[in-house]
Amino acid sequence: HDDNPMHTDAAFAAQGRFGACVVHGMLVGSLFGAIVGQRFPGAIYLSQTLEFSKPVYVGETVVATIEVESVRASGRMLQFATRCTNQQGDIAISGSARALLPRAAGRDPG
Repeated sequence: HDDNPMHTDAAFAAQGRFGACVVHGMLVGSLFGAIVGQRFPGAIYLSQTLEFSKPVYVGETVVATIEVESVRASGRMLQFATRCTNQQGDIAISGSARALLPRAAGRDPG
């Protein structure tokens, strides 16, 4: 229910800091969890940090990427660097995420 007019009212947004409607930052940030879920089916998304550097405008093309930074000894806990760039190639959102991969089928649960 974030109905901030910066996201929904073009006339209002035109008078604001960004000059046009911007996408909800959390909506863009949700792309990282989607990538983890697609790349690692069954993973549990544990945490995420986000830093909003540039606005993402309505209708703008963005590219979201994740990169594994570390893997715990168990091989199941992954730490990711996350980044979303706008269509000019500028970083709009950066941060980190952590996910727990599912146990491999047939593996001892310990």
